[in-house]
Amino acid sequence: MPISTIGQNGLQQSRILTAVQQPAGAVLQVVQASTTTETTLTSTSYTDTSLTGTITPTSATSKILVMVNQQARLVANSNPSGAGFKLRLLRGSTSISDFGSGGANTVEITADNGGNVRVAGYTAVMYLDSPATTSATTYKTQAAMVSPYNASFQGSSTAVSTITLMEIAA
Repeated sequence: MPISTIGQNGLQQSRILTAVQQPAGAVLQVVQASTTTETTLTSTSYTDTSLTGTITPTSATSKILVMVNQQARLVANSNPSGAGFKLRLLRGSTSISDFGSGGANTVEITADNGGNVRVAGYTAVMYLDSPATTSATTYKTQAAMVSPYNASFQGSSTAVSTITLMEIAA
């Protein structure tokens, strides 16, 4: 962020603040990654959705605001009551947030008619992380079915899912 001051000779001088000098809450950098790779999910075990992004924090005290916009399509046949999937966020190989672990945040459909159901849309979630590092840090999403149906992400490779990583000064 440039700062302008008036120097001794009356001329305007500018200087750039480094990341360490930024005030708390300042956005230091933004990284966005996207994928159109279709991933099909049929298991109740967590599986990568192919959405991943990497950021290298400039300070170990920085926070990382992770914003996910994940496209998903859920397909359930004959009596799909309770069909759904759960989504989680990982930093590296460590799960840091379960967005839907069987509670209110689980993407779920319920139908009484016993027919086939197809639901498609985007799931948007945010998480503020404190990675405490200046090393390259990778974030990704994984999903698992909560019932024996199937879901796909970035369906038919035509939909785009994005992950946006914002470094915030502490």
